[in-house]
Amino acid sequence: KVKTFYPGGVRSTATSYLRLPGSVIDEAGGTLDLRNSDGTLMALICSSMPQRLKDNLMANLIGAFDGKDILYSRLVSVHESQPFECVHFSWYNRYTTQGKGAPTDVHPHELHVKGAQRTNISQLLPYQSSEQDNHEHLYQNLKIAFEDAFEWIENTIREYLPEEYEILMRVVHSLPGNSRPPVAPFVSLVVNINVHTEGHRDRKDLVLCLVIPIGEFEGGELVMYEQGLVVELRSGDFIVFCS
Repeated sequence: KVKTFYPGGVRSTATSYLRLPGSVIDEAGGTLDLRNSDGTLMALICSSMPQRLKDNLMANLIGAFDGKDILYSRLVSVHESQPFECVHFSWYNRYTTQGKGAPTDVHPHELHVKGAQRTNISQLLPYQSSEQDNHEHLYQNLKIAFEDAFEWIENTIREYLPEEYEILMRVVHSLPGNSRPPVAPFVSLVVNINVHTEGHRDRKDLVLCLVIPIGEFEGGELVMYEQGLVVELRSGDFIVFCS
């Protein structure tokens, strides 16, 4: 059905959509690797997280927030947009001095910006988001609560997307102080609470984005507009796609 949806490797019409229920992923052995006509990744969808990990996801999330009542039920219409809470634990390198053309045999702390009276050394290295400091307790709780799940996801990415994994890990290995994010090979952990978003594209992501829903819910499929896919993700399922 997926093959016939893309005759000649192209989506049949701009208004056509193909829904992928969770049962299809299960029947595919728990992992569905969808490729574009040129062989590049369209999406990797996985439902094979061990049940012992899935069963604890929601309790771990609530526990990480110290038992606060953060989740609630709500009905959202197709055309309705509502704000939601989120927290970003990320490494950034957007506004740092890039060092293009700088000598490779000199330590960055010994370099100076040509023509500038003063060189801000702190801008030569990747830095963490301010929310890392503002919500350090929550960050540590999430690391501990989801350690096993994060490790399982990393091993799955390494197995099914080895080339992309290596590219992402190069960034991880370049972080200052031998830092290793708990969500490696990714360097950002974003927690969206009671999320409902309009169609959008995240900017500045490197190579891949991973989405994993946690909770008790109905509906709320993830829609990949350009591919025309509507993916049913249940709690503990995840999808990886180019961002």
